[in-house]
Amino acid sequence: MESLKFTPEEAISYLIAKSHKPGVPMGKSYIHSSTLNEMKARVLDDGSVETEGWISTPHKDLDKEILEPEAFSPALKAYVEGGGQISTEHGTRYLPVGFLQKAVLVRDGVIIDAIDNPQQKHVEFKHFDGGTGWYGLVNVYDQKAGLGIMKATVRYFSWIGLPQKWETLPDGGRRFSEKGSIDPLIEVTLTGFPVNRWAAMRIAKAQGHVPQATLMELYANPAVIDVAVGALVPSGTASKIVHTSLDEQNDYYRQNFPQRKTFIDYFKK
Repeated sequence: MESLKFTPEEAISYLIAKSHKPGVPMGKSYIHSSTLNEMKARVLDDGSVETEGWISTPHKDLDKEILEPEAFSPALKAYVEGGGQISTEHGTRYLPVGFLQKAVLVRDGVIIDAIDNPQQKHVEFKHFDGGTGWYGLVNVYDQKAGLGIMKATVRYFSWIGLPQKWETLPDGGRRFSEKGSIDPLIEVTLTGFPVNRWAAMRIAKAQGHVPQATLMELYANPAVIDVAVGALVPSGTASKIVHTSLDEQNDYYRQNFPQRKTFIDYFKK
């Protein structure tokens, strides 16, 4: 028997993320250009690596979502002033590899919010030249992580946070523009690979944020059945038969399944 494309946990994470419910964790990655000119890094006298660049910009991503810089206020300030810990590859089970030393939220080159890490010495950006988004300077003191940056194999900044409010776009995407749209900010990490929904759910759960979505909420999203087929059905299976079976199951559960029962509880039966 052919194995499933994703584990049940990954499928659950994917479906819940698609429900677009406030408080369901989201994660984003900012990949730098192939020229490597955007992520600037240098080795300091103490052997640590200082790197700076954009962590988020308001360009519509593959999920049709736009993150304006204002969306990270005041969560970014709380995160930096709380230590600004930087992990690598979402490794929250291990000690941090560095810290966010300075961060700004910028709109058309104008800094609308500037945060310095109060636990570290004051520094200035070396390469900031305007733009729009979330820009930061990170100090990485872990040698392996620093080597990855200098060798250009670690090229992403990723973050995970809880979305609280947004504007729904005509194409079904979301624009996060108001203050408090992302709150709290849970993690900032350096990685060689883009963030995935399962990592976002795992990190959020580890910090006590457990998303819940009822079956009725998921059924309200017309994409759920297509997502379920794509996530759970082995390749080569006749999708029409699967859709028919799911439709029959859905008709029953819409009528008989208690709303208080969560999708996670149903899925594990």
